[in-house]
Amino acid sequence: METEPDGIIAVRRVGGGKRDFFRAYQVLVDGAVVGRAKRGQTHTFTVRPGTHRVQLTIDWCSSPELVIEVAGGQVARFVCAPGGGRDRGAVGPDRAGEYIAFGPDTDEA
Repeated sequence: METEPDGIIAVRRVGGGKRDFFRAYQVLVDGAVVGRAKRGQTHTFTVRPGTHRVQLTIDWCSSPELVIEVAGGQVARFVCAPGGGRDRGAVGPDRAGEYIAFGPDTDEA
């Protein structure tokens, strides 16, 4: 019996901007920290095929949590950056889940 190949979650952090310039975002898959995303870097994480929860955090702030389906052999690509516009520096507790923008990466690999 053949086993289905693993899938990959790729997280790319954009390189521009001033906020969090020297800081890394923690990458969580299914609630566990699997790595850190620094500006201008792309990281890949191997996962079993199926449904996964992916989120980025820094201090008490985060991105929205994405629930994704990853097939065997698939590379699911995502991009992150500081959330909000240029005029939004500090984020209050009511917007802590929007501090990091996070979503599908539509740029070509």
